[in-house]
Amino acid sequence: MNSPCLHENCGKSAVKGLASGLGYGAKVRFTHSIVISALFGKGNLKKRVLQIIKNTTEHSKNLGVYVFIYKSLLCFITKIRGKAAPGNSAMSGLISSYFIFSKETPVNSQITLYLFSRILTGSTKLLYARKIIPAMPWLEKWSFALLTIFCWASVMYLFEKDKTCLQSSLASSMDFLYVDSEKWKGVVDFIPFGESLQTYFGKLGLIKF
Repeated sequence: MNSPCLHENCGKSAVKGLASGLGYGAKVRFTHSIVISALFGKGNLKKRVLQIIKNTTEHSKNLGVYVFIYKSLLCFITKIRGKAAPGNSAMSGLISSYFIFSKETPVNSQITLYLFSRILTGSTKLLYARKIIPAMPWLEKWSFALLTIFCWASVMYLFEKDKTCLQSSLASSMDFLYVDSEKWKGVVDFIPFGESLQTYFGKLGLIKF
């Protein structure tokens, strides 16, 4: 009797998923953490490097272990039910995410919010494709523009009303763009990456702004 599970080998599939998750998580978070540290990092170089390592390790470990548990559970549930179905994936994702991503940390928060926005978009497209949402040519034409202006209007309102309700990294980015730009000391402040360039070339004794 053929197994209802679609994996050729459930054990090897789960271990391969673990390796893929570890590698992908490290690759994505490492580059992201370097950029964030360079732009908004606080403290000396050692503290920043340790934070980069911490975030990269957390993202890599969480994603890798999640994939391992998810694929293992998916095999188990599929064999118990005797058939492959999207519901099996949903149940496996629900259980796996509870153990791995339910603790609120900056890394888990970013991953969850990233998924949430894409789930909303994907669900809307699915409802539209299944004709559960009636076809509206004008909405299809203007949907992205309407979504864009709603998002930007909302985030600017929340930032001015109470920026503590925004995610910390987003609030920091907006502070840098809209609050810090209200202050300047010299020409260096009007040059992109001015402070970094001044520090670098200043140490070399080449340029002083």
